[in-house]
Amino acid sequence: MTQATRADEDEAPPTADAGRSPTAARRLLRDGLYDGPTGSLAAGRLQTALVLLPEQEALAFATYCQRNPKALPLLAMSRPGERRCPQLGADIDLARDLPAYRVVEEGVVAPDEPPDIEDLWRPDLVAFALGTAQPLEIGLLQAGLELRHRAEAHAAPLYETNIPMEKAGPFGARMWVSMRPFYPADAIRAIEAASRFPKGHGAPVHFGDPGAIGIDRLSKPDLNPPSRVRDGEVPVFWASARTAEAALLAAGVRFAAINPPGKRLITDWEIDRARG
Repeated sequence: MTQATRADEDEAPPTADAGRSPTAARRLLRDGLYDGPTGSLAAGRLQTALVLLPEQEALAFATYCQRNPKALPLLAMSRPGERRCPQLGADIDLARDLPAYRVVEEGVVAPDEPPDIEDLWRPDLVAFALGTAQPLEIGLLQAGLELRHRAEAHAAPLYETNIPMEKAGPFGARMWVSMRPFYPADAIRAIEAASRFPKGHGAPVHFGDPGAIGIDRLSKPDLNPPSRVRDGEVPVFWASARTAEAALLAAGVRFAAINPPGKRLITDWEIDRARG
């Protein structure tokens, strides 16, 4: 499984103008002119995780999201077979508007990540747009807090926890979390800032002792490089959209397509749509 090794904002679009509006950014991706992380594109616009599933599994997955909104905040769904998602953007093409697609077949991630899935598109596919950590990180930065992983130029470290998710149909897995360290006073500010974005994971699920949620070593994340934790700092853990991929793999779905880490669907929505 591919691991993200750089922060989203480390990659810049080919030109500033090309990635300024959401429509221009999606066109850039659709034309194959940019295949990096999307964090530097369409500033101020909400970006979502994307899950594409056959209609047969869609109802159970929608229920799974509704039962576990902390990790899987469901922002929008498409109609079966429709490649458009007008509630997110008038010109969105769900088969072409990611920099790359991660394909799951028979519960296994395919080795290649194609730039589009036009050849794999099915008339029964349903799209799920899920909230990510993008808005909460913007909230943390606006509160004047340092994001250690960005300072160290890598993606936030991710860990699989022992926190059970509420099952729905074949879907059930343990929660994945991202970690950001803060001094105690700053941790309180971080909780307050993040709580304003419930559709972007909201408040953290845990802070302090990693062992309490099944994490043996902070220095050995399950995905991405570790972040340095300074003396006196406490690790703060937020639910992660990586939980969706874990659920698909655990369910052994015959087919699904999702976004790779950091390569999200760019919507027309303002970031504030992720607020409560």
